[in-house]
Amino acid sequence: MVETDYRKLQRLLATQQFKAADQETWRLMLWVASRENEGWLRKLDIEQFPCRDLRTIDQLWLQHSNGRFGFSVQKRIYDEVRKSYILLANHVGWRVNGDWLEYEDCSFELRAPVGHLPWRAEVWWPSQLRMARGGSFFAPRLVDCNL
Repeated sequence: MVETDYRKLQRLLATQQFKAADQETWRLMLWVASRENEGWLRKLDIEQFPCRDLRTIDQLWLQHSNGRFGFSVQKRIYDEVRKSYILLANHVGWRVNGDWLEYEDCSFELRAPVGHLPWRAEVWWPSQLRMARGGSFFAPRLVDCNL
């Protein structure tokens, strides 16, 4: 097993370069899951994502956003809205007036809605024959990892 280097992500978050940190988070997640060539994760990749790496990413986001951003924040909101992805998206600002934001239109500032970041994630859901975005798809894994 190769150790993952999170120093770049930590530097980006420490300097509040949230868009670059979001992109680095996604790059690291693809690398950890050995899915860089595909550019997206499968349900299996999420189910097997190492808890240590998920915890490290989450802790870095929490630490450098004063607890506003991170997968565990998204999971807490997801649970609060009765595990509805649509309600989560509305709550964290991924959907506005019923329309999904494009990545370029996301807010990459500390004043973004709580849970807004990290956002860059693409997951293939074969049962729905579509790509889905956002970190809430890690909610079951966060439970498995006690986050």
